[in-house]
Amino acid sequence: MGADRSDALTRQLALLYGLAAQDCTDGDRKTFDIVFTRLVDEATTDARVFLADRLAEETKPLKLSTLKLARDTHIDVARPLLSKSTVLSDVDLVEIARQRGVEHMRAIAERPVLSVRVTDHLVLRGDDHVRRKVVENRGAQMSDKSFTRLSLQSREDPEVEALLTERPDLPALVAKFLVEYGSDEAKAKLLPRLEAEAARLGQPSPQSAQAASETWLKPYDFDAAAEAVPALMAATDDPEDLLDKLASADKFPEMVLAFSAVSGLPVDIVKFALVSLDTAWFATAARALSMKPKTVLKMLDAGPWRYRLDARARQATMRAFQAADPSEAAAVLGKQLDDAMAAVA
Repeated sequence: MGADRSDALTRQLALLYGLAAQDCTDGDRKTFDIVFTRLVDEATTDARVFLADRLAEETKPLKLSTLKLARDTHIDVARPLLSKSTVLSDVDLVEIARQRGVEHMRAIAERPVLSVRVTDHLVLRGDDHVRRKVVENRGAQMSDKSFTRLSLQSREDPEVEALLTERPDLPALVAKFLVEYGSDEAKAKLLPRLEAEAARLGQPSPQSAQAASETWLKPYDFDAAAEAVPALMAATDDPEDLLDKLASADKFPEMVLAFSAVSGLPVDIVKFALVSLDTAWFATAARALSMKPKTVLKMLDAGPWRYRLDARARQATMRAFQAADPSEAAAVLGKQLDDAMAAVA
């Protein structure tokens, strides 16, 4: 069948189905579906767009032809179905996003309702534009993981920051991050909300950096770690190897206590140092202890730092670690130990 004839037939059948869809039997719809999937193989882009536009609006959609057109490599064909069609499942949407890339992801991000499964894929695999579309979409349900990724982008993307501050479902953890490290505009919008919530719950003011760090530390069980770490330290001949393993397994409380034992510094100092966005202290201490770069890098990707630090922050910390003079770093760590002991005395 020639392209012209295929196009003409595709358009005519699309119009016919639009008129007859409500009265079609399941068998009739199945026949239309099979015919459309065969016709689109020879139809031009314009004809496929024509059919896709009509199928996107149908209340009695056709699964096979809808899915085929939604997978079309031409975004003009796929867009109306990806952004509107109710026949596409979450599995379909994630599969298409993975196979076709950012243009198709942008269309999916415009859907009136998005599940957590879909938004997680769009936020973690899409580009900056895709993420802006998602955070702007009030019908997009988001996990804490997606909100965390967006908060990292907001550090260099004022548009994402502004969109985050407008979301009523913004987690308190991300709101506190934006209050502590965001723009003045973000602080002005979010601080009253956080102050009211803190007052209601009898918690410290979110303006406190210490309170923000405590929020990140709250999910971790340091008491259980305190019982396990002494035995782990006693069983190893190489404390750094233990730190490496704990960081690789993302056992943050155990890593904190082990690092405290290795450095000699009190647990409370290490605890807050290993959650802070200011990583200079850690870089200096790691250098003073002659730690291996691979261990340092693993620790920068464990616990809260896995979410709080982006690739650029980790690279900057590694540069500071490698550039530090070992003897000067040891002197700094020694002074911190003296200060800590004096404070206890």
